[in-house]
Amino acid sequence: MAGCVLSCTLAMSCAAQRPQFAHLDETPTSPAHDEAVLPHAKVDFYPNRTNPRRMIIYTDSGGSSDLTCMDSDCQNLTGQILGSTVLPDGTYQVIRTDDARLAWVQQEGITLGYMVSRTGTDSAFFKTLPEAQDYEHKGETIKLVGKIVLITLVVGIIVFAAAAGAASAANSSSIVTRCTTFGVTTTCTSR
Repeated sequence: MAGCVLSCTLAMSCAAQRPQFAHLDETPTSPAHDEAVLPHAKVDFYPNRTNPRRMIIYTDSGGSSDLTCMDSDCQNLTGQILGSTVLPDGTYQVIRTDDARLAWVQQEGITLGYMVSRTGTDSAFFKTLPEAQDYEHKGETIKLVGKIVLITLVVGIIVFAAAAGAASAANSSSIVTRCTTFGVTTTCTSR
């Protein structure tokens, strides 16, 4: 499945809408495979999208990528990328980092940039790691602050309710005596 995320990044069209998948049977010119149709690209997964070993991406602009998995779980890819608006034509390796949403793109052992996949939103390519990491975490600070405010409010309500309940319980089981003095006379009443 990592290959699917990486192929979407290379096709640069995941943000627009979810892909439409289909299975294509073997023909005289092509083995059986799954196909994903994206708004601006088509991705063929061989033998299927669940366990891909090879992916071929065709973009509407005429670009293509022919990528093969470098490992058993298809976390790392190698292959030809042609006609990309982001990378010059050539052979590349897309290597997944220890951060599941971040991969670096290399050519002949030289890092050219970083691909970021934000689950449920989009994917993009950046020349520097700090840019890629900033993009990866874009909007997370606001979400975190919102969660902290919500938790603080909930805790405040719970503490207030507990204090009010304790005060009410204390008032119902105690006797309050009030005394008033007028001149030399003191009057006390208990409730």
